[in-house]
Amino acid sequence: MQIIVQFAFLLDNIKIIKQKHSTKMNLMIKRLIFIHKNTSSCVSIILAIFLLISPSAVFANQLLGGKLSYDGYLQNRTGVTTNNPETSLFENRAQLSTKYQLQDDFEILGSFRLLYENKLETNTRGDLEIRDLYLKYKNDFSTLSYGKQQVVWGKMDNVRVLDVINPLNLREFIFNDYVDSRIPLWMFNNEFYYKNHSFQLIAIPEIKENYYPNQGSRFYIDDSSANVSSSKTIKPKQKDVKNWEYAIKLDGSVEKIDYTLNFFHGWSDNFVDSFDINTMSVKSEIKRERKMGFSMERPIGDFVVRGEAAYTPDYYVETKGSLGLYNPEKVNNLTYASGIDWLYNNWFVGVQYIDNYIFNEPENFIDRNFDDIATLTVSYKAFNDKLELKSFIAHDLNKFSSWLSNSIKYDITNDYEIKIVLDVMDGKESSYFGQFDDEDRLFISIKRYF
Repeated sequence: MQIIVQFAFLLDNIKIIKQKHSTKMNLMIKRLIFIHKNTSSCVSIILAIFLLISPSAVFANQLLGGKLSYDGYLQNRTGVTTNNPETSLFENRAQLSTKYQLQDDFEILGSFRLLYENKLETNTRGDLEIRDLYLKYKNDFSTLSYGKQQVVWGKMDNVRVLDVINPLNLREFIFNDYVDSRIPLWMFNNEFYYKNHSFQLIAIPEIKENYYPNQGSRFYIDDSSANVSSSKTIKPKQKDVKNWEYAIKLDGSVEKIDYTLNFFHGWSDNFVDSFDINTMSVKSEIKRERKMGFSMERPIGDFVVRGEAAYTPDYYVETKGSLGLYNPEKVNNLTYASGIDWLYNNWFVGVQYIDNYIFNEPENFIDRNFDDIATLTVSYKAFNDKLELKSFIAHDLNKFSSWLSNSIKYDITNDYEIKIVLDVMDGKESSYFGQFDDEDRLFISIKRYF
């Protein structure tokens, strides 16, 4: 009976709101027709979203009794290379984030992104992506989140040691913010609380690997072992529960030290290639992977000390075999990082060191790891935090390559933001950053929040 009453109430609301908004919706339709006739298809889609989101969301919010909240942004990023000037980045995106309060303890959260880009890769990219979509239940003792989402582990900045739950979209290598490049996964995320401790248990039925751009793209990574006649890709079956990924995290605080203990039982984010000389073909497969580690953070006066480490007993590296072909070999791996931050008035200074150690390193080992890296971040905020000047540098102490990123961000109003970024990569072609020495770039980002 209660459901019937609620449904009748909903129908009455629809009639009232429809009458109020009919004139506005007719005006929106006329605007959309004009846009479609006078702009390209990709731009018309972005502008259409801009015009439709506000009235549609207001309509939906009233329809659902004021329980729906939303925000989002429209953004354009346009960049040029600085060595041989040409357009290297042209991206339009629209993102909408919503929250619907079912009951006091239940809510549905969703985030959706429409993206168009035609300069980074050989093919134009235009897609609508679900960034988040999950049901969340929260009380004093637990938080249960079931659906498509992103989970962030670790204490470090611009560095992934324990942050292993979600794979990455590397179409811009590591030069894009992780919040934008993480690939969301369908999962069951459970967190339980007791005093100043929490316990997190995650089950992930969806299996995905890092995305790498295709050959000819600006940030293509050439790690092929040879030109072969054919290849075979092997992935585990997602429907089989034994192939799911599982993760556990214990979070707590002792003597002003915030700490976590982490365990991950999943699959490698990258395919492992093995070469069959008889068939002259490559077999690419995802391997089972376990990680166990910890993180810590402690304030000391104006400073904050951070650190984390992850041990992987089934880590695969490449070795160079006969005929110059690459073959995988299983080793034990330890990745660790430490850092210290200093915050004084409007100034922030952060220093980090990251290293990667392989036990019993095999002969003819090919080092492609992000290791022996030192980073420095310096930022300054002014005009009530409307202006931010930031400089970040990562330097490979082993192969002497570096990445320097300088940025200026200014909030023109509460709704508009402009950001200018200069990325400079330097080093030998075989080094981690130097492989993209020709892709130094200057780009501008304009973002409109709503």
